[in-house]
Amino acid sequence: MALKAGFSDYKKAYHRHCETINSMNLSKENAIGDINEYSWSLILIYCVECGLKSLIMKKWRIATISEISEDDKIKQGLIKSHDILKLLKYLNQPGGYEFKSFPTKYKQSVSCLNYHEFRRYSIAYDTEKYSCIVKQYDINLLNIMKWIGEKL
Repeated sequence: MALKAGFSDYKKAYHRHCETINSMNLSKENAIGDINEYSWSLILIYCVECGLKSLIMKKWRIATISEISEDDKIKQGLIKSHDILKLLKYLNQPGGYEFKSFPTKYKQSVSCLNYHEFRRYSIAYDTEKYSCIVKQYDINLLNIMKWIGEKL
């Protein structure tokens, strides 16, 4: 069973994760410390996910996810989803973001739907072939993070 969270929780998490991302960016730019790209990206993913879910809850005019009927499979599916494109589409903000699939070292496909798992578990991939695709994921997520900040 998932933990219950409210609009204010998602919004607060978005802002805290934004602060962390921004401070880590400053560290990266100033070469202070060793920022792990997997950890940085994972925080970015959850920042965007929390931001998108808070925008969805704002659109629904609800304070907590417990206000969503168990029978409403569409809303239940959205609020439980990790699929950034699905959440963006619901908010009518596809934005032309492209998230190409790429394989892990285990020959499994990474997509927008499971990118958070790829980063969470630090799964290796062929960096020579696919680093441009991975970098584009993070650029897209940063752009989405900025868009969310304008809407919240």
